[in-house]
Amino acid sequence: MAPAHPFAGRVTAQSATQLAAQLPDRFATGSSVLVLTTLPEQAQAEALARELLAARLAACIQIGATVQSLYHWRGQIETAREIPLSIKTRAALYLSARLVDAQIVEVRFMIAEGYYLYRDKIHFAIEPAAAGLTVPRLPEGKIKEDQFFGRVETYRGDVIVKLVVKDPKPGQQIVIAAESQGCADIGICYPPTVQRVTLALPAGTVVPDARGDSPKKSWFN
Repeated sequence: MAPAHPFAGRVTAQSATQLAAQLPDRFATGSSVLVLTTLPEQAQAEALARELLAARLAACIQIGATVQSLYHWRGQIETAREIPLSIKTRAALYLSARLVDAQIVEVRFMIAEGYYLYRDKIHFAIEPAAAGLTVPRLPEGKIKEDQFFGRVETYRGDVIVKLVVKDPKPGQQIVIAAESQGCADIGICYPPTVQRVTLALPAGTVVPDARGDSPKKSWFN
C-alpha cells in the first residue's frame, strides 16, 4: 500500500475536531487567501470543514470529488486517492517594507500566532538585479527539532531584516522579493512562498514606505 501524501498525512495525524481547536484565532493581516489541501477520506474532509466554519476560521470551504495524486516520496513516485479542499481564509504571513534611507530597506515579516518560519528558508532578491542587494546575517531563531528538516531555527511573531541596495538610483523603482517557508503548529506545512514589495527610491529627501502583496505560492509564478 502506498504511503499517504506527506502533506495530507500531517493533517490527518489528529482528528478534525482537534485540528480546528488548535488553529489560530488571530491573524497578522486581513488579506484573503485560498488554501488548497487534501484529506484521505470524505468524512474527515466534511468534519474539518464544519469545524473550521463553526470556529469562523474560514469564510467558505469547497470539497471536491476524489482525485488521484502522484508525488515524490523517498525517492519514488507514489500515488494515492484523496479528497481536495479549497479553504477561503486569511493570510498567516504578511510582508511589509519601508525605506530607512536611500539605500537601506527594512523588511518586516509578520507571522500569525500559531505559525512559524524556518530561518534557513528565507531568501531575498531585488529587481532590477543591477541594483544589487546585500543581505545581512539573519537574526538568531529559536531551535526546534523538526520532523522533516531535523534541528532548525525558527521565527515567530515579527521578524525584521535590514537590506542594503548596493547601487541605488534616485527615483528608481525597485522590487524586493522575499521567499520563505513555514508551518502551523497543528502540523500543516507549506511549500516555499514568494512575496514582493515595490518601492520607489527617493528622488529628494522624502522616503516612502510600502506593503507587500498577498502571499503567492511559487508554483503559481
